[in-house]
Amino acid sequence: MDPKESNHNKHSSDEKHKSKRSPPYALFNLLVIIVAIIYAVYYQLYLKDVENVEEVAGGEGESDQFKIPMFTSEQLKEYNGEGDNKKLYLGIMGEIFDVTRGEKHYGLGQPYHNYVGKDASKAFITGEFDAKNGKSNALDHVLSLSPSELVSLKKWRDFYIENYDFVGRLIGRFYEPDGTPTEYFWAIDRKIQFGLKQQEEEANFQREFPPCNMEYKREKGTRFWCTTQSGGVERELAGYPIQLFNQDAKTFSCICTEKENFELPQFRKYENCDDKIRSCFVPVDDQSNEDD
Repeated sequence: MDPKESNHNKHSSDEKHKSKRSPPYALFNLLVIIVAIIYAVYYQLYLKDVENVEEVAGGEGESDQFKIPMFTSEQLKEYNGEGDNKKLYLGIMGEIFDVTRGEKHYGLGQPYHNYVGKDASKAFITGEFDAKNGKSNALDHVLSLSPSELVSLKKWRDFYIENYDFVGRLIGRFYEPDGTPTEYFWAIDRKIQFGLKQQEEEANFQREFPPCNMEYKREKGTRFWCTTQSGGVERELAGYPIQLFNQDAKTFSCICTEKENFELPQFRKYENCDDKIRSCFVPVDDQSNEDD
């Protein structure tokens, strides 16, 4: 065979071999391009998200708390609906809410108008406004309230969080000019946590010793009885009526418990009881002696 022809055949064979191998390389290159495009798009989206986060945080990674609008007492007064500004802002525990859409409750001449344009936290519990006596600045002073009263105040604040728009914080007792909580804020918070713990303990006690059912008849007296739903507390055992001494009230009240607890020092037995129906009766003549 002619060497030239042999080389030509070999060259043709190599070309055919290359043509057979080229598709996988082309597919690989195509996949690389597709991955690069997807990565580029993802990266752009990522950068956009980062920019949005920085914009919300102030562009320099600062926390939201330092970007919350801060009001002075004088600025808050402008939002009482009495001047050109018809907005209605209400303060409670140093937090300010826009209650304008509740104008039928907070507008001029309405029942809760006294609460707008100021932080009247204490009045939510006492219902008293001392502005006429020159003590309006004390309306946000709530440290003298009991733990349970502060828990009730917290529920009011939670109500506004759920139903109205939060617009800022009030500089003063609860917050510093930069929006950080004051020591007064933390003192109130500790007292609220104590109140919540008290309520939890009382709820646990009531589940264990629920109040009795009671029926009073003027001409006869009072009947106490126990069921598995006495006092609105559902349980498996009904228990029996017995008197529990209340240290705070310095008086006795009827609770339901099992007889194994009857000998505890804080309990006092009723005289006229029917164990079959888990009921006790206190005649009219004995009513005056019940609390002795």
